[in-house]
Amino acid sequence: MKNFTSNLIKTIGFIAVVFFVGFVFLQGLNKSEVVTCNELKSQASQFAGFTLAQWQKDMCDTHNIVIDAPVQK
Repeated sequence: MKNFTSNLIKTIGFIAVVFFVGFVFLQGLNKSEVVTCNELKSQASQFAGFTLAQWQKDMCDTHNIVIDAPVQK
């Protein structure tokens, strides 16, 4: 029983670490996307004829960042 409890605690600890690392990774990814969208927004206001790819528009829409630029077809 002692061995089972020890293994259970190790397994739960490992799962907790995996979830924590995944959470931190996703938070960093979200912040990176927001920075990218703000850079795109700045570029759209600076350069005439600036266009977005569909994936860029979708990414920025996810973060509620509106960019006044047409989407490439």
